[in-house]
Amino acid sequence: MASTTTLSSLLPPHLPARSLTLIFDTPSSPAHFVLQHLLASHLKRKSKRPTQAEQPPCAVVVALEESQAHWAAVGKRLGIDFPPLLSSHTLTFLPFLSLPSPSLHPLLDQIAQALSPGALVLVEDVSQLVWLGFGEREVGRFLGGLRGAVRAADARLVVVSHEPTPLPSLAAHASVVIQTLPLATGLSAEISGTIRISPGALWDDSPPSESDEEEGGAGRGAFQPIEQQYRLGESGAVCFARGTVRGVL
Repeated sequence: MASTTTLSSLLPPHLPARSLTLIFDTPSSPAHFVLQHLLASHLKRKSKRPTQAEQPPCAVVVALEESQAHWAAVGKRLGIDFPPLLSSHTLTFLPFLSLPSPSLHPLLDQIAQALSPGALVLVEDVSQLVWLGFGEREVGRFLGGLRGAVRAADARLVVVSHEPTPLPSLAAHASVVIQTLPLATGLSAEISGTIRISPGALWDDSPPSESDEEEGGAGRGAFQPIEQQYRLGESGAVCFARGTVRGVL
């Protein structure tokens, strides 16, 4: 029997404030489960700000692939009830193709308006924007503006980019890099894929300060790269060391 762990135990306890977490995945090993996990963990965390003691920091989902119904169904299995979160504006869901004006500047404005200190912004596969006809330079400007808005709001940004058409320039701005990969040996009923988590170019490995800890952790401190295999289930991902499942390398 493989010794298993949760995705939470592999990730840094708190993503750095004003940071970018970059996720690379592939069509055969989509990382949507990572986005859902990060959203659920964020919304379950109570704010430590005195005026918002009972409310979690807000979250913004920029949907470029999956529908709100899909997000809500998966969220429900993870203990997140979308309707009250949406009605209270704790959660903002922006389905890009359904917006009145599906262009990047109005999208950036809507995201910025929804931000508050401690917010989490999740962007589904950003390479979809290139496939939809936006130029790489235009997408780059959008992402630069989004990073600026996140820093100004003292928020956190998570972006997914599908391989084989990732936007590698993002890597220079990432504090955390996550990759989900298919098994080299092919499909398996026991293992869904491999996940790698490592510090990015902007990870700050200096010890966290007292003020960092008071804000729930700024994601600073020692952070060693880790790679494990994972299996997806109804309640998320179960992770385990390579080679601990019989018959699978």
